[in-house]
Amino acid sequence: MNVVLLTGVATDAQLRYTPNGKPILNFRIAGVRTIQRGDGQTADVFSSHIVSLYGERAERWAALIGDDPLPQAVHAQARLRSYATDQPDGSKRYGTSIDIDQLHFLPGDHEIKQGEYGPLLVGGASRALLLGNVTRDGELRYTGNGNAVANLNIAVNEYNPVTKESRGNFITVTAWGEALANTAAECTKGTPVRVAGAVVLSSWDDRDGNKRYQLRVNADEILRLASPAYQGDDRPARTAPTTAPAAATSARPAAPAKPAARQLDIDEEFPPEENLPF
Repeated sequence: MNVVLLTGVATDAQLRYTPNGKPILNFRIAGVRTIQRGDGQTADVFSSHIVSLYGERAERWAALIGDDPLPQAVHAQARLRSYATDQPDGSKRYGTSIDIDQLHFLPGDHEIKQGEYGPLLVGGASRALLLGNVTRDGELRYTGNGNAVANLNIAVNEYNPVTKESRGNFITVTAWGEALANTAAECTKGTPVRVAGAVVLSSWDDRDGNKRYQLRVNADEILRLASPAYQGDDRPARTAPTTAPAAATSARPAAPAKPAARQLDIDEEFPPEENLPF
């Protein structure tokens, strides 16, 4: 599962063509919504993402939103896709794009306000729902301010029924807060997980002073799933029995210890905390 829901105003439309003549429409979907934080205070959460639309629909939508001077409120169903581009020095640059599957206008009147970087739809938001497998063990860390955080890298497979081929999309998920970060840290390589959260574009300066960007999901829900592990008798083994006789209770293996936390080098792996949407 790889579903991204975006609601906002469509602006900055740019239609271009590949060397083979394939049309690609890039535009921005931007919005803002007000949330109540855990301390009772309210905060504005912004979502602003460049998205891509391909083929004949790209040309059709370019005519609908590209020539209209007023920002149009839209709703999009999309997916996250990872890609790699060749660099002049022979290296590869990896990134993540948002590719649209369905796009619709929002009927009726909507409140649109001007933000620092352009118009925003009041009530707009981004939401991702992913189902994939963890590609490496999670690790609990702490920022300099003592906030618990953990990263998960998950692989979400995508099947093309035309070519009958599968490709993996590799997506970074960040979990903040003691409870959620511990859940992420307990996920080992290969664990199937379901993740829900907001799509965010992180930016920060690396050690060399270069600006770095990464599209990731700030999770507010991580659900660990169980796959049947087949044993010698060909019966699937459950991770934990639903019921157990009282006599067998003492024979249960001890729960695995939580991974030890280490201090986070925030300049290396995470954007500054003040840029996070909470």
